[in-house]
Amino acid sequence: MTSLIYTVSKERFGLAEKKPEKLTPIISRRQRLIKQTRKELTSVKSQYRKAKEEEKVGLQQFRSTLRQKLSTLNKAERTRQRKRKRQRARFI
Repeated sequence: MTSLIYTVSKERFGLAEKKPEKLTPIISRRQRLIKQTRKELTSVKSQYRKAKEEEKVGLQQFRSTLRQKLSTLNKAERTRQRKRKRQRARFI
């Protein structure tokens, strides 16, 4: 009985098409680096808290280089985003 109803309905209304799956956006190389650098900074921060006084100096220097790297990457990413925004505005 159910197969009869199914076939009649299928002939009359057809099958519903499946919606295509949304692809996850591809993250740019710089955004991946920013994410990785942030992760490193948090791990270095926890290491710094647990470290002895002699080790803190080296970890502090490493943290400062990571922060500088992160700020450089963020500036470059902001510049890229501004440039793309201007291009989109110019296109419209």
